[in-house]
Amino acid sequence: MPRAFELFFYANPFSYMTWCYQDALYYGRFEHPTAWLVFPLGSLLALYLGYRIFRKLRPMFGNVL
Repeated sequence: MPRAFELFFYANPFSYMTWCYQDALYYGRFEHPTAWLVFPLGSLLALYLGYRIFRKLRPMFGNVL
């Protein structure tokens, strides 16, 4: 991969998920240890933000349905 595109891989949150699955299913060892830290933290952050948004918009969900 060209160095110019490397930034896009690190900015994409799905890259970390893919690297974790590659490590677990293909390599059988930790090839990308940073991905194993970033992926769970990013998942928890997405869960927290989604929960906060849901709680804020909860009164309006009945009108949409």
